[in-house]
Amino acid sequence: MLNEMSSGRWGEVEYVKKITSSHLLRDSEGLQRLLQFLAQEALRRPSIPLREQEIAAKVYGLTEEFDPRLDSKVRVQMKRLRERLAKYYEETGSEDSIVLQLPPGTYHLCFLYRDHEAEPEAQAIVSAKRPLAVDWRVWAAATAALAIALSAVLLGQRSGSEIDPVLRAFWSPFASVGSQPVVIYGNNPLYDSGGTLRGVGEAPEPTPVNDSFTGVGEVPAAIEINNLLRMFKLVPSFRRALNISWEEAKDRNLIFLGAHTAFKELPGPRTFDFVDRTTAPPGEVRNEIVNLRPGPGEPDHFTAGPPPCCRSTTVDHALIAFTPALAPRRYALVMAGVTTLGTEEAVSFLCRPASVRALLSRLPPAGSGRPPYFEAVILVHIGNGAPIGSEIVALHARSELK
Repeated sequence: MLNEMSSGRWGEVEYVKKITSSHLLRDSEGLQRLLQFLAQEALRRPSIPLREQEIAAKVYGLTEEFDPRLDSKVRVQMKRLRERLAKYYEETGSEDSIVLQLPPGTYHLCFLYRDHEAEPEAQAIVSAKRPLAVDWRVWAAATAALAIALSAVLLGQRSGSEIDPVLRAFWSPFASVGSQPVVIYGNNPLYDSGGTLRGVGEAPEPTPVNDSFTGVGEVPAAIEINNLLRMFKLVPSFRRALNISWEEAKDRNLIFLGAHTAFKELPGPRTFDFVDRTTAPPGEVRNEIVNLRPGPGEPDHFTAGPPPCCRSTTVDHALIAFTPALAPRRYALVMAGVTTLGTEEAVSFLCRPASVRALLSRLPPAGSGRPPYFEAVILVHIGNGAPIGSEIVALHARSELK
């Protein structure tokens, strides 16, 4: 797991290894895995909050049946890890220059620094003998503020040389000189019938249209995309799908988040498409991805279920596509789930070095300094309303369309 978090910040990586091998954690493989995972996510996605379900799935292998209301395993393990870290700094680590903190009530690991040598731009005043003994509410608030500030510092300091090589290879086409990318997020128009929002086909027209809603998955997706692009020193602009002007977009690199975007206007043939099942029974997911050219063993459509979304959903699918944009040497990337949770996981999939490496290993080399054009569908596993993992279930290289 430490290999995943080793794209830069070597001091922190080695420090986490030191603590996991200490006598206080050496006898607990579960706590070691938990600390490694928290550190990996804190360094890779410093501003994305972790969910209890995500920790349960990725650290302890608990499936979508895990319910944090009934199972306290994660909270118990977090409490044990917090206590062991506190004991470590009272004993062995009393003079360490880095201090790991887990503020009560959160799943976010904070890296604090005792002096200017370890991280001069992100100073934190910590006792030279042990962590400060203050009221935990004050400590939680102060640590949260510090984490936000530290995230901003890290994002500002990271450079292309610190990006994982596989992520650099995949995302570098969007770092075109003189062209900041546009991120277009889904904006589903809903009909307002007597104060009740209904989708297209569920309400008679003409009824007032409410277009102010964006899925909950697009929010963390947008944050993760923003963080990644800033590692390339890019400042993306964000546009609602209903507001984007193609005059504005025609000479830009484009990133589409969600099914309710205008990515169908992109040039070239497609092998997957989204359709709206207007005949779907009430409560069922209306969107589905249709496989227009199924390969051997591939299904002809992909959907999400069981309904209702997203409280009971355990399975979703998402389309990932890298294609030409509207102008020469401009590129488009589509990350769109059948539901908003699929969109969230599609973005995470393309921000994880291991996932991108697995994807590229199945594609022919492009030989032009960019990945080959492709379209893929990933199966998204969902537990208690949150994505917990995914894998590729259909993949079409653009060369296959010739």
